[in-house]
Amino acid sequence: MSNLLSPALECTHLDNFIKSEIREQFKDLGLRMCNQFRWERAQEFQVNGALLQLVKCDAVIHVGTGRGKTAVVAAPHVLDENREKITVLVSPLIALQSEMEISFEDKYQLQAVALNSTLGAKLTENIRDILAGRYRIILVSPESLLSHRVRGELLANHEFKKKVFSIVIDEAHVIAYWGREFRKKYSMLHIVRDYLPGVPVICLSATLTPRVIHHITSSLHMHKSKYALINEGNERPELSLVVRKCEFPMNTFLDFLFLFIKIIFAHDIPKTFIFIDNKKEGRRAVQILNGFLPLHLRRLGLIRPFNAHHSPEYRAVVMQLFQLGIIRILICTDAAGMGCDISDVEIVIQWRVVALSLLIQRWGRIRGRRGLAVLFAEPSAYTHNPTEPGVKKTPASSKKPGSKSTKSNKEPLKKGGWKSTIRGAHPELRDDSPYEGTLALVQTNGCLREIWTRVFRNQAVAPLFECCSSQVCSPSLLDRVKPPRMLRAKNQANKAPKKGLPHAPTQERLVIWRMQVWRRDRSRAKYGASGILSDDWVDFLSSIGSIRDRDLLKDVFGQHWGLWDTYGKELSDILCQLDIPFTPAPPKPRGTKRKAQNVANAPEATSSQVRVPAPELLAVTSEPSSSQRSLRPRIDTNPLATRADAIRRLSLPSCPPRRAPLQSQSSPWVPINYPRPNLPSQQS
Repeated sequence: MSNLLSPALECTHLDNFIKSEIREQFKDLGLRMCNQFRWERAQEFQVNGALLQLVKCDAVIHVGTGRGKTAVVAAPHVLDENREKITVLVSPLIALQSEMEISFEDKYQLQAVALNSTLGAKLTENIRDILAGRYRIILVSPESLLSHRVRGELLANHEFKKKVFSIVIDEAHVIAYWGREFRKKYSMLHIVRDYLPGVPVICLSATLTPRVIHHITSSLHMHKSKYALINEGNERPELSLVVRKCEFPMNTFLDFLFLFIKIIFAHDIPKTFIFIDNKKEGRRAVQILNGFLPLHLRRLGLIRPFNAHHSPEYRAVVMQLFQLGIIRILICTDAAGMGCDISDVEIVIQWRVVALSLLIQRWGRIRGRRGLAVLFAEPSAYTHNPTEPGVKKTPASSKKPGSKSTKSNKEPLKKGGWKSTIRGAHPELRDDSPYEGTLALVQTNGCLREIWTRVFRNQAVAPLFECCSSQVCSPSLLDRVKPPRMLRAKNQANKAPKKGLPHAPTQERLVIWRMQVWRRDRSRAKYGASGILSDDWVDFLSSIGSIRDRDLLKDVFGQHWGLWDTYGKELSDILCQLDIPFTPAPPKPRGTKRKAQNVANAPEATSSQVRVPAPELLAVTSEPSSSQRSLRPRIDTNPLATRADAIRRLSLPSCPPRRAPLQSQSSPWVPINYPRPNLPSQQS
């Protein structure tokens, strides 16, 4: 594949596969579909998808979510000659199979049955009913389809082979994403073609990039000139797109608080999908978000998890309650991200950056109505190169062949975020861009929908409502996903200001002020001016830059200063008038490890260095040995001893220390602890 973006998708003209006489023969196909499915009008791609199956032609159909791709599976069965035919529909998730089993009967008046690992003894009964001709649609996972039992009892059965009309692979993009590591049977689906020669294979998906299409057709052994490509695009003009950097620590989930503003009744909560790929993180989010609810709503089960680890019974009940509106927020993984057909979802939120195909797939859960599609990006997403992928780490040579790694295969990233001062500028997009362009979506200065359109080669469509949260479109959309203002202010207040190098003129002004206050109010006190404002606080206030707001000063300093109520206003008036430049502190050296220094050769301290008081000697309970005695320094009790004096004395020969009267001859030697008493400084 080329490094740059491939040219626009070129569909092989359908007339090369669907001849005019075929269209004439089945000219009433659309009308038949409307009659059986109770439609007003059939879409062109649905009719063409059915005709391609009738002429035994492989096809890849790329159509946006919610536009009726499933009808391509059901359409051929409206014809009388296909009433007894069978379509094998490969579906990735058990939950999706159960849902579609009901959907085929309710929407398309077709009997469908699922074959998966949850059936147990019922699998025998289902296979018997399939061979008896009871079902028109077989919903099956790749693992079940390629199992020895299904291959032996169905695919190798001559009567069954005669009835199979087509093989349809739903959510075909997972062949590229899951086929290598996660679910390897997806990369082996071409084996089915050996059992069913001449049966057309139809791939359906809402998120196909050129790179993914190339991977799918190669994996399924589709020759380039022998398959048709229908690209309707996956543009969703009714969605408003919002991409926002997480404002709070990600383990607090406080960025979701916008969902709970002015909540009194359960139906005040917008019906929302939240996609969190880590199941453990998802469970924690359920607990925390439930705590955001008012007390009278916390025990109603309004927020529920939904993932593949739950039982089929649980998933079926939860999805039904979500459809009815009893559950308002579903925190889920891909188990609810594919094929879910719920018409009144208002908001879909993706937590953390994922591949753009997966992101669009999940945003598409908003069905045919105005909705808000949100991506909360982690801060690190702004620090990686959105154009060039990183170098993939190769496994260690010592690793044994065939051994499995427990680490997830994350996409390699390259350091260096993209920045531009040009309004509307986009990062460069390539076929191998990280996360298929999601990092570009996060870091762009331009319209978010343009990134979407360029990656999937969509035809540009004017949005029906606010386009996106970029500065060139509708930045006011960001206000809809911001937490309450008071919480944001509190979060900013809790952040400790960055400390740089102290500003000498500001230090001098603060020292003068504290001396004036001491002489005015505290001259009879036993402590000096530093008891009002310590040297540490002087250094801090002079190193954080200019302060223009008294409330901000109170948040970062007043809460920790015991005299704020007395002198806070006076100090604020002084600091708010000063122009204090911020000088970043130099980075700490990251050199070699520290080596033990010879204390005897340490340089002497200058007279300007601070004098440290030496502690008083404490009594000991036993006489030290000669070796221990030689290590004991001679310590002066003079509280004004300098640091240089202490360093020099550490290298002096041993001298016997003072000892308390022995309490017991058998008492062990106890080393002395030297507490540092609070003595007045040298200046006082």
